[in-house]
Amino acid sequence: MAIEGSPTRLRAVARRMAGSGFFRDLAAGFGARLISIGVSTAMLGYPARKLGPAAYGKYAYAAGLVAYAGVLLSPGLVTWGTREIAQHRPRTGHILTTVNAIQVLLAGIGYALVWILASTMSDPEQANALKICALTLFVSALAIDWVFAGLEINRVLAPVTIIAMLATAGLQLMLVKSPANLLAYAALGPAVGILGACISYALLRPIAHARLQRPTIQDARGALRASLTLNGAAALVTLLHHSTTILVRNFVGVVALGYFASALRVFEMGGLVTGTLFTIFVPRLSRLASESPERARHEATWFAAVHVAMGMFLGCAALFEAPTLVQVLFGQQYSPAVPLVRLMGIGIVFNFAICGYTNCLLSFRQDKVMLRVVAVSAAWAVVGGFALVPWLGAFGAAVVYAGLDLAGWLSSLTTYRRIVGSLLLKVWVWPVFGGIVIAGVSWALQVIHVTWPLRAFVEVVAYWAIIAHSLMRMRASLPAPSETASAGK
Repeated sequence: MAIEGSPTRLRAVARRMAGSGFFRDLAAGFGARLISIGVSTAMLGYPARKLGPAAYGKYAYAAGLVAYAGVLLSPGLVTWGTREIAQHRPRTGHILTTVNAIQVLLAGIGYALVWILASTMSDPEQANALKICALTLFVSALAIDWVFAGLEINRVLAPVTIIAMLATAGLQLMLVKSPANLLAYAALGPAVGILGACISYALLRPIAHARLQRPTIQDARGALRASLTLNGAAALVTLLHHSTTILVRNFVGVVALGYFASALRVFEMGGLVTGTLFTIFVPRLSRLASESPERARHEATWFAAVHVAMGMFLGCAALFEAPTLVQVLFGQQYSPAVPLVRLMGIGIVFNFAICGYTNCLLSFRQDKVMLRVVAVSAAWAVVGGFALVPWLGAFGAAVVYAGLDLAGWLSSLTTYRRIVGSLLLKVWVWPVFGGIVIAGVSWALQVIHVTWPLRAFVEVVAYWAIIAHSLMRMRASLPAPSETASAGK
């Protein structure tokens, strides 16, 4: 009999993974995200270059204000809806219409408030950019990708993700040529978002077989009451992730905000990956937590390991390749952003860590813990922002970002240990070693003046050669689906 973790067991796990709907979902999700990340990376600095730091800063300021208005949309409803659909699939149509009806109503209120705020601004261009950016409130309200996530058929939307990303890139190349095109750039997000929502709705009925039902007032009240804690947590997340943008704009100005926003874009690239991990892992863990809690606890090991491995790779890449990233993506005019990108690299690592740990707690319905975690991070964002931004400017804001998720992650560990049974610190060992390898390889190849594309290729191969076997062994240590009473798909 083969021992656990042996080559025979690893091959069995590989075969099981290849035939699993979950891993087909994972492969499709990551395939789409890889294409999206490739396109996004290629286009990441394009609008910043064409608009320039001042106009790009105005866009970042508008986006930050709209994010605050987005708090009114009760974003916790989407997480609640995803989890409910994962555990009660026959009610998919009813949950969908309840959530979206509430969201559209709240989006209208949020847009009205943003319009009033824009009318008080002395800069007409800034005011118009704000009004256009605010249309994304309706895009968020109508989005239904969370429904496919709850049904664990994310692969259906993989082509939609690619189409939306390619459309965005093509429109940017055609419409964004100079600072005068700020408003055109602001309109791209809402336009492409509506296109994606229309395609998603067209796919819902034939694929998910969900029958839409008109929600009642009682349904809406029940959903809002059930998601109240999640909504509070989401509101605090918005506060902590956008407070620095507002502070930099008000204390230092739009040019400094342009530099900070460019570094923040590098940080947000990681969100493409964490978002994919959330939509694929959380519904599965939610279902398992209901059907087979013990297996769900085992699965949490794999969940955390994938997050930490991805976060360490992207964080180290940003940390050690910051000058090249800024030069290639944004151009020489954004060179003051280099130290900001380095700090964002540290933030990326702990952003993935907090996502891996707290999303697991969400799957076990530990909503109140999320509120505490984001409260700690929000307190750091506000206190650190007011203390550091007036003194250090955009660099102070980057310091705040680097510590945001570290503070929240540390505050989640005691509850995570109580629920899952372990802090899973072992999942950090090989990623940290891989990060050290990236640092050494990056330094050595830069000393001998190896060109960036080849250097990046060597770093990717070296890191994942170290990590891949560790992840496979960890997956092999999980019980097979047949070994539990109800292990899901």
